[in-house]
Amino acid sequence: MTHMSPAAIEPLPPTAAELTATLRAAAAAGEAGAARPLLDRILNEVSLLPPAHGAALARWFRESAPHAPALKAEGAQTSGSAGAQTDGWRVEERVQLSADGVCPFFGTRMDAVFLSEGEYGEFKSRVDSLAEKRASNPEQLANLKSFLARHGPFEVVIDAANVALYNQNFAGGGFNVQQIEQLVAQCAAQIPGACHPPLVILHENRVSTAMKTEEGRRVLGVLKKHNCLFATPRGANDDWYWLYAAVAAGDKGLLVSNDQMRDHLFQMLRPREFVRYRARHQVKYDFNGARSQGNKLGCQLYLPKPYTECMQVHDDGATWHVPVSEDDSGEVHWV
Repeated sequence: MTHMSPAAIEPLPPTAAELTATLRAAAAAGEAGAARPLLDRILNEVSLLPPAHGAALARWFRESAPHAPALKAEGAQTSGSAGAQTDGWRVEERVQLSADGVCPFFGTRMDAVFLSEGEYGEFKSRVDSLAEKRASNPEQLANLKSFLARHGPFEVVIDAANVALYNQNFAGGGFNVQQIEQLVAQCAAQIPGACHPPLVILHENRVSTAMKTEEGRRVLGVLKKHNCLFATPRGANDDWYWLYAAVAAGDKGLLVSNDQMRDHLFQMLRPREFVRYRARHQVKYDFNGARSQGNKLGCQLYLPKPYTECMQVHDDGATWHVPVSEDDSGEVHWV
């Protein structure tokens, strides 16, 4: 056991459960003045609320929240509608926004919320530090950094194992390199502004197995020829490699993966920064779209939404929108 000074121990950010429980306790004690600081903490430190806590927050607004002037948000963006009424708050649950992020009840358009330059730098440093700690030896991540410096910049990074194994849970299904090939082509079609072909990251074991087949040699051979394939070393978790490469690309970087990123590795990152990064930079896909001569597998990319799924305040504190995430489906609705 190693002794650590208090300064070296970083406090964990509060969870959604802790903050909403504190808010309920303040309401029960009649401490209306404590509401604004607590809501600020939820606003700044939590992105998506679990269903139970979303319901608790809705109940608090209905039963205990002071009127809008007491919840005035400094610097809140102003739009043209008001969610508060003179005799209390109007609260709607399970609201579905339009495709461009407009609330059907109040007409408020949600904003695209980006990490600030300082927040992004801190998030990048945290990913870098954790990736180095997870590497089995110091040279592993150094090799990726060297590859990016020599052949980048890569504004699009593909989690290739996730792509090749998509929808392969059927008899005869397996690691489908054609799906990687089709997705790379679809990136060129749907993300034409990228300054470089996508970087495909795949574990060395997968590369070795695929190269034993004619199709694998053809697809991966083309990627190698164009310096767009990086094989993560044996003993390494490729999740950290594609996340590191995508974050290293900066504001323009996009990560193509359907991974929900909920496992213990990603829980090491600060929830707020990670969720907001993912909302602005993760591209999802499927192979269920229209097929054509150039897109025989029906590959379709889903670029980040034009708004961010995080708690937002408008109308100088008179309108609040809170995203609630269903854990199983990943579906988001709003309060």
